[in-house]
Amino acid sequence: MNTVQTRMFRTLVHTVGRLSDGVRLACDHGLTAGRTLDYVYRNEPAGIGPLGRLLDRVYLSNRAWRAVRIRRRQLESFLRPAIRDRLDADGEAFILDVAAGPAGYLREVLAGLDRRRVEAICWDIDDRILLEGQTRACEAGLSNVLYDSGDALDPACFSLLPWAPNVVISSGLYDWMPDDEDVRESMRLIHDALRPGGRFLFTVQSGHRELTTANGLFPHFDGEPLRMKNRPAPLVHAWAKRAGFTIARTASDHWGYYTVTAAVRP
Repeated sequence: MNTVQTRMFRTLVHTVGRLSDGVRLACDHGLTAGRTLDYVYRNEPAGIGPLGRLLDRVYLSNRAWRAVRIRRRQLESFLRPAIRDRLDADGEAFILDVAAGPAGYLREVLAGLDRRRVEAICWDIDDRILLEGQTRACEAGLSNVLYDSGDALDPACFSLLPWAPNVVISSGLYDWMPDDEDVRESMRLIHDALRPGGRFLFTVQSGHRELTTANGLFPHFDGEPLRMKNRPAPLVHAWAKRAGFTIARTASDHWGYYTVTAAVRP
């Protein structure tokens, strides 16, 4: 799509497109916002009038959003055995999600586990998202989940953790980090924070086909221009190995938009 076409499509999205609840949410809060992803995960078309609901159905059926929902299922399928493994090895599981958003996937997994042996801290830099996530955790009776302000690139945040995690999650964070060095630094910090034997689960946007269009149409969660970036999974795996991890398991969607990886700190 050329520049003129992008501008025309952007105008259409920000006018008629706002009849769709999903499009309006992405325009107002950013494509990378936790509440935008929560809406996509829910996958229940809604909008203003029949046209709005139709547009929303088309929006939610986009291949990229279908890949995001597959990514969530794969992440959950990796997280459950990672927690069980740490419970068997350490007797307890301490989970850190470094850019959690509302972290519905984590609450879904934790709901079926022994809360006396599992604790989780969910970091985010958006106070509204933290309040929303904590409220949902309380409603679900998950007293072992704490939502707290935290920056995945700030060593001081890691130093203030009440315990050393043995499971760390980074879902979606590396999609919108434009600087490769920030991704590498994040992996180094996570490696140093993890207990030996700990699991690091992360996702990579490895082949988003409509990336240029998405960047031109929607803002980032902080209102800044969106600058999402594709990174081949082998490249990011090489960075993880350089940080000290071994790659244990990977999965991807049918179209190669995203890769989910389970890594281990030996």
